[in-house]
Amino acid sequence: MDIHFIQTSLNQDNALELCLKYKNDDDLIILAGSAVSGLLQKQWQRKLLNIDVKILSDDIMAQGLAEKLKHFDAINYQQFIEQTLKYNKVISW
Repeated sequence: MDIHFIQTSLNQDNALELCLKYKNDDDLIILAGSAVSGLLQKQWQRKLLNIDVKILSDDIMAQGLAEKLKHFDAINYQQFIEQTLKYNKVISW
């Protein structure tokens, strides 16, 4: 059980695509920074439909995307830390 932490743009980097290729079913994906706005694209919404994905709420708010991404599970920094304690390791992409 690992956390895959992705901060890079989904349009300019293949981190999420590689992550999806190598992740296990019990892994968690957390998106932050530039990766958050990529979730507006239908292709990523479809690919992540049945995958455990969380988004850092501060980044959603900073980008003004709270309403558009409300169907994704948002977590704050405290919850992010709590998640890191439940998983074996964090892999940053």
